[in-house]
Amino acid sequence: MLSWLIWLQGFSDYLSVTFEEPSVTYEGFRDFQESSDAEKFTSEALWNKVGERELILESAERRSRVSVYGMRGQLQAVFGSTLAAGRYFTDGEETVCLIDEKTAKELFGSRDVTGRGLLLDGEKI
Repeated sequence: MLSWLIWLQGFSDYLSVTFEEPSVTYEGFRDFQESSDAEKFTSEALWNKVGERELILESAERRSRVSVYGMRGQLQAVFGSTLAAGRYFTDGEETVCLIDEKTAKELFGSRDVTGRGLLLDGEKI
């Protein structure tokens, strides 16, 4: 796999890896981030689809069915350097989310929803 990663470095300085369990573990990704090979990239991220979930706007009981992805690392490797609003979260923040502009408008009526409360399958995020 390492030669494949080095080839990617020649194409872009971002590394985004998606996976189906158990092909890449979170611990394996952390080991990679701490290795000298990670220095070849500006940003690296690990992500996978968790499944379909119900997202609820807490204050208005508006609902939307969404695809949920688990992510680790620097998310700009997946989404690019800018977001429509808000900021990328850090590894230490566990109960946060990024939503797309369509879902933001559907639930909130606006694309800038930074700091607004949502429930994912009944749990506050």
